Amino acid sequence: MKEPVDPTQYIPAAFWEFIAHCATADTTRAALQTLARHEVAILFRTFMQARADLVHELGITGRAADASEDTLEDLAQTVLLQGREPYLSTFRGKRALPPRSDWGTNVFGVVGIFDEVYLKRFGLQIFDELED
Repeated sequence: MKEPVDPTQYIPAAFWEFIAHCATADTTRAALQTLARHEVAILFRTFMQARADLVHELGITGRAADASEDTLEDLAQTVLLQGREPYLSTFRGKRALPPRSDWGTNVFGVVGIFDEVYLKRFGLQIFDELED
């Protein structure tokens, strides 16, 4: 059986500081413009892992059992962008999920923005960084 994930063990404070600047697509782009290549890559890996871990946790606990994988990813991103405490509380099952009507609302393409900025600044696809 897989060991339970503890997001506090791998999500650094710098990630949550970055998330605080991600209210819109424009502020996310602006925040990524100020970071070094390795910092962008670390934030992207952390974002993808945190989103995947919340999707997994929601799936195994059955809290969103009838949702598709895409919907779960949108929901996880919505919660993740709310910050550290909402994310951790939701992950631990101590916070109710947002109403279903809100799942995926106000979700802008964070993954696409990472890739767009990374490609423009460094000439590479951000997903290439995940293969390292």
